[in-house]
Amino acid sequence: MSAESGYVTVFRTGDLMEADAVALELERKRVPFFRRVENFAGQEFAMPAFPTPGIGSFWIIRVPAGAERDALAVIRTLPFQPRQGPSTPQHSRQSKWFVWVPFASIALITFMAGAYAYSCFVRR
Repeated sequence: MSAESGYVTVFRTGDLMEADAVALELERKRVPFFRRVENFAGQEFAMPAFPTPGIGSFWIIRVPAGAERDALAVIRTLPFQPRQGPSTPQHSRQSKWFVWVPFASIALITFMAGAYAYSCFVRR
């Protein structure tokens, strides 16, 4: 949903604890809101009962357009800054290396083993 549908994104983060803190504080102040989860491809889904943080997961807090000012005022009282763009914790950015380095290494080793096998057994 976008601003055209009457709802506005007031908070987006890659840290589930921050999203939960914002939701708890909005609930405490009785500001209407709902939560969504967005994946790295930009698809949005309803917040699951048991959310799983991971690479490319963003947690979104949306409010009705009329409650945007109240929601932003509540978020400003929290110990972190309101963000509307994607933000991921540093460990999520670093963990991408743990995915790509082994994948690239295995691909390189497989290619080298195939080239060696070809040169030893096929070209004789």
